[in-house]
Amino acid sequence: AAVLSVSRLGNDEAAIAVPWKTSAGADPAAAARFEATSGTLRFNEGVTTQYITVPLKGGAPSPANVTFDVELEDVSGATGVLKRNKAAVVLVGTADKDQPARGRAMFTQTEVTCLEGIGTLSLVVRRVGGADGLLSVRYQTVAGTAKPGTDFVHAEGELQFGPNETSKEIGIEIIDDEYYETDETFHVELISADTDAIHPYGARCLVTVIDDDNWGMRVRRLLSGVRARMATNYYTTASWADQFRDAVTLSGGEDEATGEAIPPSAFDSIMHAISIFWKLLFALVPPTPYLGGWAAFVVSLIFIGLCTALVGEFAKLFGCAVGIPDAITAITFVALGTSLPDTFASRTACLQDETADAAVTNVTGSNSVNVFLGLGLPWVIGALYHTTSPRGKGRYEVPAEGLAFSLALFTACAIVGIGLLVGRRQLVGAELGGSRQGALVSALVL
Repeated sequence: AAVLSVSRLGNDEAAIAVPWKTSAGADPAAAARFEATSGTLRFNEGVTTQYITVPLKGGAPSPANVTFDVELEDVSGATGVLKRNKAAVVLVGTADKDQPARGRAMFTQTEVTCLEGIGTLSLVVRRVGGADGLLSVRYQTVAGTAKPGTDFVHAEGELQFGPNETSKEIGIEIIDDEYYETDETFHVELISADTDAIHPYGARCLVTVIDDDNWGMRVRRLLSGVRARMATNYYTTASWADQFRDAVTLSGGEDEATGEAIPPSAFDSIMHAISIFWKLLFALVPPTPYLGGWAAFVVSLIFIGLCTALVGEFAKLFGCAVGIPDAITAITFVALGTSLPDTFASRTACLQDETADAAVTNVTGSNSVNVFLGLGLPWVIGALYHTTSPRGKGRYEVPAEGLAFSLALFTACAIVGIGLLVGRRQLVGAELGGSRQGALVSALVL
């Protein structure tokens, strides 16, 4: 059959009908090559292209070219003009070297990789080897490790290539979820009852969907590892000489974004003069490479314990001197002095970890150690002493005094802190981060 396309230009909002017919024209030999046909093309609203199919007669092929006409007669149903009402159809004879070919359909890419969050994946189907007449093929998705309804939306349909039309696109919707999963695959295949309509080397396309959530986690872990390595290199010292040199050297630190050294300010100079004793004292801690870091860990715990004891004694003396009750001193000066190291440790953990998990672990772990070990161990020692030693009182008693007040205050502060975290998650979308103004408001609340 010979196929002709008829295009509708301009306004396509109304339905129209266009009658048509064939004629042999000026070539009397053409009548033996085609069947005289007539019909009506109906363009519904929004339709701009229709096709005319003229059956050809069988028999021995002719060596010469013959020509017949297809004529559009009129337009009915709306105001319209036939801009070109006649087309000449040339049936190419066997003696002509330029033989027309219908061609075959194939995917331009047999393997495609996309991110899970791409939305709609477009696959291009190309018509190769000719573009004469109509070519229709069907397509459908085939599940693999990726499942329809979970990882992608199942799609099937028909691609119809008109005369001289060589390219079509298939849209596949990829479903994005929030679960971490491995990369998954599925196929899109072309199918047709006519095996010559599809190129054998482009009948299937393998689609690999990369989980961008998992990819983002990989990137975050990589960045976290880089930050941790940089922090390790920054805080690690190889010898006591390096530690004492760093203790007496005045510096302004480093820029967290660029890593460049910052010149010391006047405030840095004042703080360096105030803390030089403590810097020299803690420079006595063994360097981290010694005994795999265990020497530094044990000695640091001893130093922290001594400092905590000093803070407690000085706070008690200060409260006695100015007449502040021990309960008030404990929840102000002692709590501030013992919590500041945890505060700076949590800040460092927040800067190094993308999700701040280490900061939460540090806070909960530190308070657990303070309550269960810092209070529990001395209590056990005291109880054992008074029950087993001849000098003991037989039992160990600790006056409650301000315990109820301390618990009530702690509960109230905990509720405020948790409420702040919930509010930040609702307003900002995360417990950490956000604008400078949000950080200042959160700091004032705390």
